[in-house]
Amino acid sequence: MLSVSVGTDTRRNDRRVVHLDQPHLGIPREYLAGAGGDAHVSAYAGFLLDTALYYGARGGEEAAEEAVRKVLDLERGLAEISAPKEERRDADALYNPVKLSQVYGAKYSPNQYRQRHI
Repeated sequence: MLSVSVGTDTRRNDRRVVHLDQPHLGIPREYLAGAGGDAHVSAYAGFLLDTALYYGARGGEEAAEEAVRKVLDLERGLAEISAPKEERRDADALYNPVKLSQVYGAKYSPNQYRQRHI
């Protein structure tokens, strides 16, 4: 559960790099992880439910509501372990280059299928 993209190295613009970052959530992290976002979370849940029903969610409205609850639980969990935007403003602190071989040598490395596509 992370964001993967290819872009220009911020320190050497002649190089392309694979960026690994925390995931993007459906609504801002602060609404999901903190107090005060109830109205936004409710509106987001309504949007998810309406979208699921519009596209013909299997099992009808009850199943769609349960699926929305699961999505919100997952996103809340991700929001709780994600860094707040205040901690992500320092570009120097976020710049942590490693070789692809180092990423694939780690315990949490992606499977071989993903490695072929990077």
